[in-house]
Amino acid sequence: MIYNIKPYEGVGELKFGMTRSEIEKIIGEKPLQIKKTPFSKTKTDVFQNYGMHIYYNLMEQCEAIEFGTPATITFNEEEL
Repeated sequence: MIYNIKPYEGVGELKFGMTRSEIEKIIGEKPLQIKKTPFSKTKTDVFQNYGMHIYYNLMEQCEAIEFGTPATITFNEEEL
């Protein structure tokens, strides 16, 4: 999948501030939920098939999105 970064908004259709259920609906898959560290206050959603980790604040709203393989990320139409 190709994801285009939109600064201060999100990535593609995924927007900062969205809830877990809103993101799951867009992606169309249930994530694996993990605690990234023993000190994490919320669980991180891992979408393995998309190479994506989504982090949430205490109100369960998206606050960060992390990508790895196999995701393709673009910014200003340039692949990163």
